[in-house]
Amino acid sequence: TGLFVLAVLLAAWLQLERAERAAVTASEDLVTQQLAGAESNLNRLLMGVDLALASLASPLAATQDGRGEIDHSLLKAALEQLDETRLEIADAAVVDSGGRTLAAALPATARRGVALPPGFAEAVFAQPVAQLSVSAPVASAHSAEPSVFLARVLQLAGSQRVLAVAEMPVGVLSSVVGPAADPLPLAITIERDDGLLLASVPPNDPHIGHHLPQPP
Repeated sequence: TGLFVLAVLLAAWLQLERAERAAVTASEDLVTQQLAGAESNLNRLLMGVDLALASLASPLAATQDGRGEIDHSLLKAALEQLDETRLEIADAAVVDSGGRTLAAALPATARRGVALPPGFAEAVFAQPVAQLSVSAPVASAHSAEPSVFLARVLQLAGSQRVLAVAEMPVGVLSSVVGPAADPLPLAITIERDDGLLLASVPPNDPHIGHHLPQPP
Protein backbone atom coordinates (compact mmCIF):
# COMPACT_ATOMS: atom_id res chain seq x y z
CA THR A 1 0.00 0.00 0.00
CA GLY A 2 2.83 2.37 0.88
CA LEU A 3 4.53 1.78 -2.47
CA PHE A 4 1.25 2.37 -4.31
CA VAL A 5 0.66 5.68 -2.50
CA LEU A 6 4.25 6.71 -3.21
CA ALA A 7 3.81 5.90 -6.91
CA VAL A 8 0.60 7.95 -7.06
CA LEU A 9 2.29 10.93 -5.39
CA LEU A 10 5.27 10.65 -7.72
CA ALA A 11 3.01 10.52 -10.78
CA ALA A 12 1.05 13.54 -9.53
CA TRP A 13 4.26 15.47 -8.87
CA LEU A 14 5.59 14.70 -12.35
CA GLN A 15 2.31 15.77 -13.91
CA LEU A 16 2.33 19.05 -11.99
CA GLU A 17 5.96 19.68 -12.94
CA ARG A 18 5.21 19.07 -16.64
CA ALA A 19 2.18 21.37 -16.45
CA GLU A 20 4.28 24.08 -14.78
CA ARG A 21 7.03 23.78 -17.39
CA ALA A 22 4.44 23.98 -20.17
CA ALA A 23 2.87 27.07 -18.60
CA VAL A 24 6.27 28.78 -18.22
CA THR A 25 7.20 27.94 -21.81
CA ALA A 26 3.87 29.26 -23.11
CA SER A 27 4.30 32.49 -21.11
CA GLU A 28 7.86 32.95 -22.39
CA ASP A 29 6.71 32.45 -25.97
CA LEU A 30 3.91 34.99 -25.51
CA VAL A 31 6.28 37.53 -23.96
CA THR A 32 8.72 37.02 -26.84
CA GLN A 33 5.94 37.56 -29.36
CA GLN A 34 4.70 40.70 -27.62
CA LEU A 35 8.18 42.21 -27.38
CA ALA A 36 8.88 41.34 -31.00
CA GLY A 37 5.70 43.20 -31.97
CA ALA A 38 6.70 46.21 -29.86
CA GLU A 39 10.17 46.25 -31.41
CA SER A 40 8.73 46.02 -34.92
CA ASN A 41 6.32 48.90 -34.28
CA LEU A 42 9.07 51.07 -32.81
CA ASN A 43 11.49 50.33 -35.65
CA ARG A 44 8.81 51.17 -38.20
CA LEU A 45 8.13 54.49 -36.47
CA LEU A 46 11.79 55.51 -36.20
CA MET A 47 12.63 54.39 -39.73
CA GLY A 48 9.71 56.42 -41.08
CA VAL A 49 10.89 59.57 -39.32
CA ASP A 50 14.50 58.93 -40.36
CA LEU A 51 13.49 58.60 -44.01
CA ALA A 52 11.37 61.74 -43.74
CA LEU A 53 14.32 63.73 -42.34
CA ALA A 54 16.69 62.32 -44.95
CA SER A 55 14.22 63.24 -47.70
CA LEU A 56 14.61 66.92 -46.74
CA ALA A 57 17.98 66.90 -48.53
CA SER A 58 16.27 67.31 -51.92
CA PRO A 59 14.06 70.31 -51.05
CA LEU A 60 16.98 71.82 -49.15
CA ALA A 61 19.18 71.60 -52.21
CA ALA A 62 16.38 73.07 -54.33
CA THR A 63 16.15 76.10 -52.04
CA GLN A 64 19.84 77.00 -52.45
CA ASP A 65 20.81 79.68 -54.92
CA GLY A 66 24.03 79.89 -56.92
CA ARG A 67 25.95 81.13 -53.87
CA GLY A 68 24.67 78.34 -51.68
CA GLU A 69 22.30 80.61 -49.76
CA ILE A 70 19.09 78.92 -48.56
CA ASP A 71 15.68 80.36 -49.33
CA HIS A 72 14.11 80.17 -45.87
CA SER A 73 10.53 80.58 -47.08
CA LEU A 74 10.81 77.57 -49.41
CA LEU A 75 12.48 75.54 -46.65
CA LYS A 76 9.69 76.47 -44.25
CA ALA A 77 7.11 75.18 -46.72
CA ALA A 78 8.93 71.83 -46.95
CA LEU A 79 9.03 71.55 -43.15
CA GLU A 80 5.34 72.40 -42.84
CA GLN A 81 4.53 69.65 -45.32
CA LEU A 82 6.62 67.18 -43.34
CA ASP A 83 4.90 68.20 -40.11
CA GLU A 84 1.48 67.75 -41.72
CA THR A 85 2.16 64.34 -43.28
CA ARG A 86 3.94 62.76 -40.29
CA LEU A 87 1.31 63.00 -37.56
CA GLU A 88 3.65 61.60 -34.91
CA ILE A 89 5.87 64.68 -35.28
CA ALA A 90 5.00 67.76 -33.21
CA ASP A 91 7.44 70.05 -35.02
CA ALA A 92 10.25 69.97 -37.59
CA ALA A 93 13.18 72.30 -38.13
CA VAL A 94 16.58 72.73 -39.76
CA VAL A 95 19.53 73.94 -37.68
CA ASP A 96 22.94 75.01 -38.96
CA SER A 97 26.28 73.98 -37.47
CA GLY A 98 26.31 77.12 -35.34
CA GLY A 99 23.05 76.21 -33.66
CA ARG A 100 20.97 78.78 -35.55
CA THR A 101 17.47 77.69 -36.57
CA LEU A 102 17.19 78.28 -40.32
CA ALA A 103 13.50 77.40 -40.58
CA ALA A 104 10.81 75.53 -38.67
CA ALA A 105 7.33 74.20 -39.26
CA LEU A 106 5.86 76.09 -36.29
CA PRO A 107 6.13 79.89 -36.29
CA ALA A 108 6.94 79.96 -32.56
CA THR A 109 9.93 77.68 -33.11
CA ALA A 110 11.12 79.81 -36.03
CA ARG A 111 11.03 82.89 -33.78
CA ARG A 112 12.78 81.54 -30.69
CA GLY A 113 14.79 78.67 -32.20
CA VAL A 114 14.81 74.95 -31.45
CA ALA A 115 15.54 74.24 -27.79
CA LEU A 116 17.75 71.17 -28.24
CA PRO A 117 19.28 69.56 -25.14
CA PRO A 118 22.80 70.86 -24.39
CA GLY A 119 25.46 69.10 -26.43
CA PHE A 120 23.01 67.14 -28.58
CA ALA A 121 23.59 69.02 -31.85
CA GLU A 122 27.36 68.93 -31.38
CA ALA A 123 27.29 65.18 -30.81
CA VAL A 124 25.20 64.58 -33.95
CA PHE A 125 27.43 66.80 -36.10
CA ALA A 126 30.46 64.90 -34.79
CA GLN A 127 29.22 61.54 -36.09
CA PRO A 128 31.68 59.94 -38.54
CA VAL A 129 28.72 58.55 -40.50
CA ALA A 130 25.36 60.31 -40.54
CA GLN A 131 22.62 58.37 -38.78
CA LEU A 132 19.47 59.03 -36.81
CA SER A 133 20.08 60.20 -33.25
CA VAL A 134 17.57 60.51 -30.41
CA SER A 135 17.98 63.13 -27.71
CA ALA A 136 17.28 62.82 -24.03
CA PRO A 137 13.67 63.70 -23.14
CA VAL A 138 13.04 67.37 -22.43
CA ALA A 139 9.96 69.44 -21.68
CA SER A 140 8.39 70.58 -24.95
CA ALA A 141 8.32 74.34 -25.48
CA HIS A 142 4.83 73.96 -26.97
CA SER A 143 3.06 71.66 -24.52
CA ALA A 144 5.43 71.26 -21.53
CA GLU A 145 5.02 67.52 -22.02
CA PRO A 146 8.18 65.41 -22.33
CA SER A 147 9.45 65.11 -25.90
CA VAL A 148 12.51 63.78 -27.68
CA PHE A 149 14.28 65.22 -30.71
CA LEU A 150 15.22 62.98 -33.61
CA ALA A 151 17.99 64.41 -35.75
CA ARG A 152 20.03 63.60 -38.83
CA VAL A 153 22.88 65.51 -40.49
CA LEU A 154 22.29 66.51 -44.12
CA GLN A 155 25.07 67.43 -46.53
CA LEU A 156 24.36 70.43 -48.74
CA ALA A 157 26.27 71.94 -51.65
CA GLY A 158 29.97 72.25 -50.96
CA SER A 159 30.93 71.45 -47.39
CA GLN A 160 27.87 72.98 -45.74
CA ARG A 161 26.04 70.70 -43.34
CA VAL A 162 22.79 71.21 -41.46
CA LEU A 163 20.77 69.29 -38.92
CA ALA A 164 17.25 68.12 -39.79
CA VAL A 165 15.30 67.82 -36.53
CA ALA A 166 11.89 66.41 -35.62
CA GLU A 167 10.26 66.77 -32.21
CA MET A 168 8.26 63.76 -31.04
CA PRO A 169 6.22 63.53 -27.82
CA VAL A 170 7.30 60.73 -25.50
CA GLY A 171 3.66 59.63 -25.47
CA VAL A 172 3.97 58.67 -29.14
CA LEU A 173 6.84 56.31 -28.32
CA SER A 174 4.79 54.75 -25.54
CA SER A 175 1.73 54.35 -27.77
CA VAL A 176 3.54 52.28 -30.41
CA VAL A 177 4.66 49.68 -27.86
CA GLY A 178 1.65 49.99 -25.55
CA PRO A 179 -0.68 47.61 -27.42
CA ALA A 180 1.95 44.88 -27.14
CA ALA A 181 1.67 44.99 -23.36
CA ASP A 182 -2.10 44.45 -23.26
CA PRO A 183 -2.32 40.62 -23.33
CA LEU A 184 0.12 40.29 -20.40
CA PRO A 185 0.96 42.48 -17.41
CA LEU A 186 4.25 43.52 -19.01
CA ALA A 187 6.43 46.51 -18.22
CA ILE A 188 8.08 47.63 -21.46
CA THR A 189 10.80 50.28 -21.52
CA ILE A 190 12.35 52.16 -24.44
CA GLU A 191 15.96 53.03 -23.71
CA ARG A 192 18.81 54.48 -25.74
CA ASP A 193 21.97 52.46 -26.26
CA ASP A 194 23.48 54.29 -23.29
CA GLY A 195 20.64 53.09 -21.05
CA LEU A 196 18.78 56.40 -20.82
CA LEU A 197 15.03 55.83 -20.36
CA LEU A 198 12.98 57.47 -23.12
CA ALA A 199 9.53 56.02 -22.47
CA SER A 200 7.84 53.15 -20.69
CA VAL A 201 4.57 51.23 -20.50
CA PRO A 202 3.07 51.59 -17.95
CA PRO A 203 4.29 55.19 -17.51
CA ASN A 204 7.26 55.74 -15.24
CA ASP A 205 7.46 59.53 -15.38
CA PRO A 206 9.89 60.07 -12.46
CA HIS A 207 12.53 58.01 -14.27
CA ILE A 208 12.06 59.46 -17.78
CA GLY A 209 15.37 60.92 -18.90
CA HIS A 210 17.34 58.98 -16.29
CA HIS A 211 19.13 55.65 -16.15
CA LEU A 212 17.10 52.89 -14.56
CA PRO A 213 18.75 51.02 -11.69
CA GLN A 214 20.18 47.77 -12.97
CA PRO A 215 19.10 44.51 -11.30
CA PRO A 216 21.81 42.87 -9.15
